[in-house]
Amino acid sequence: MTFKKMILTILALAAFLALSSANAADLEEYDFDGNFKMDVPAGCEFENENSFFGIDIGPTKVYHNREDNINISFAGYINDEQCFSDMIKTIKEEPNVNMTQKGDLYLIKTEKFNIVLFKKDHKIVSISSADLDFKTLMKMADSVKLN
Repeated sequence: MTFKKMILTILALAAFLALSSANAADLEEYDFDGNFKMDVPAGCEFENENSFFGIDIGPTKVYHNREDNINISFAGYINDEQCFSDMIKTIKEEPNVNMTQKGDLYLIKTEKFNIVLFKKDHKIVSISSADLDFKTLMKMADSVKLN
């Protein structure tokens, strides 16, 4: 291998490692008002909103982190399987949406956001971000501890 090829290989490897580390967020546990705990990017703080554009959303909680562009919603009790199925069907019908299922996780890609959605023990958690990749969102979803 020539010296020039060796330098180019080292530079390519360094660029790959830099990109890999940029997407891998350090996560730490965060308590969402006693409803559930989940690992989130280190240092994130979330605001809880009980309304969506001024509309009372009942048992659903919406948590925003505007600085890191992360939105988390939590529906406290969904007893109707048909309701969840209808929600997934509606999402699939939206234009420019790509949805795949990986186990209990629904991976949803829109033009602006990545979303991971799942239902567990009659509770729905949705994690969305314009900045975080699916790998990080899936790690966050896998860490959920429902109360």
